[in-house]
Amino acid sequence: MKIKLQNLFISLIITIVLTCFPFYSSYGQGNTNLITISFKDADLRDVVKILAGEGGYNVVVGNDVTGKVTYDLHNVTIQDALEAALKINGYGIEKMGEIIFIKPASQLTTQDSPTQPAFTPHRQIRSFKLHYINASDIAASIKEYSSTNGKVTVNISNNLIVVEDLVENLNRIETVLNNMDVVPKQVLIEAKILEIRLSDDLQLGVDWSKVVTEGDSTFTIEGSNFFNPATTGAPGLYFNIDTPSFKMFLDTLQQKGDLKTLATPKLVTLDNKEAQIIIGGRLGYRVTTTANQVTTEDVEFLEIGTMLKITPRIGNDGNILLTIYPKVSDGVVTQGLPS
Repeated sequence: MKIKLQNLFISLIITIVLTCFPFYSSYGQGNTNLITISFKDADLRDVVKILAGEGGYNVVVGNDVTGKVTYDLHNVTIQDALEAALKINGYGIEKMGEIIFIKPASQLTTQDSPTQPAFTPHRQIRSFKLHYINASDIAASIKEYSSTNGKVTVNISNNLIVVEDLVENLNRIETVLNNMDVVPKQVLIEAKILEIRLSDDLQLGVDWSKVVTEGDSTFTIEGSNFFNPATTGAPGLYFNIDTPSFKMFLDTLQQKGDLKTLATPKLVTLDNKEAQIIIGGRLGYRVTTTANQVTTEDVEFLEIGTMLKITPRIGNDGNILLTIYPKVSDGVVTQGLPS
């Protein structure tokens, strides 16, 4: 009698252990939709309950659903794991709206199309607050990372992007936004706008190789049509100057009276954003428009003087590439017309 009670006690302990620890589950790295899962002689109803909870499915299990599950699966979807547990016990799924019913395979209706998924993947809604970029500007880019049925909306007043999509897509969008919404790089630019009166021997410009010598400077220059705007091509100048000889040369020209400093403006601009410096004036003139026998008169302005457009590109190593577009314009307003 004692032996029988002892055997019964051991059986109860084994049953309790199997019930409390029915499986091992872990999410695959980099993909929240894949799991590694193991069951050993686990009750089918418990397996369905666990997997439905993990996948966010609404599942109804009848009282006649019974069975045992023993398997060891690696890197599979929750849907595949659930269908495998049902199939080995002779059951299948039937969907009605957002509810999934577990039924014997012989009782399943033939209305389910093989192309129509029985499971609706779990969707969530997340809002992303942006601090340094405009939500409207990147909404189109974010839609490329969402699924076909995903929804991306913009809250302009709060600079928010609201996304409804699958969890894995939301995680990917969050990573993209974290990489984009960063503190923008800024650069302080100090410019010297100079007027140089060239003598006969300097009519072709300045010989920079004579101004800058090796050993005391870092000087690189390249561009197109900067000194000869009459030629074709895209104008621009890209340069980096760090030389005491250059400053000495400017000081010498100024002392000789060949150089006049028009302005030394300073401005702060963001990486890859164009900044403008305008030294000059605006001449107003009238513009008359007639439409439907109604004449209106507006005032427009002609900008004259020296204009400098600067676009910095800041590298991760701290080097700055400047795209500079200079323009000098002059004009007058004669009899109300600009020229």
